[in-house]
Amino acid sequence: MKPLSDDQFIKQFENQTLNPAYFDHQGHVRIARLYLQQYPFSSAVEKTLHGIQAYAASLGASDKFHATISTATLYLLAAQIENNETPAVTDEDSELVTDLLGLLKQFYSEERLFSAQAKQQFIEADKKPLPPIIDKQEQKA
Repeated sequence: MKPLSDDQFIKQFENQTLNPAYFDHQGHVRIARLYLQQYPFSSAVEKTLHGIQAYAASLGASDKFHATISTATLYLLAAQIENNETPAVTDEDSELVTDLLGLLKQFYSEERLFSAQAKQQFIEADKKPLPPIIDKQEQKA
């Protein structure tokens, strides 16, 4: 499978023509990181969640969307970007994807993370707070 540039990946994701082979967990993290680099945090969250829902629906897989896991992943990525000033999708994304649930369980109990409410809408962590986000792009505006 031929690698896609970031621009190709975003365009195909947004118009729902992206080959599903490109949109595994790594693809979820890739689109989240790309949006975080281009938009203020709140806009990146909105675009990512809406995009994943629309893309999943286009594949007939609406039931796979999980609002809390997706949103919490954006918090973790944003904190990583702020701390490391990471300019692009990196091998660190592979590490995040590999142990995403393990990482999220540091913040959420299993009962809360896998509840029906958490699947439908973002809910706050119950073990410890997610990293605070300083949205540098919003501060410039």
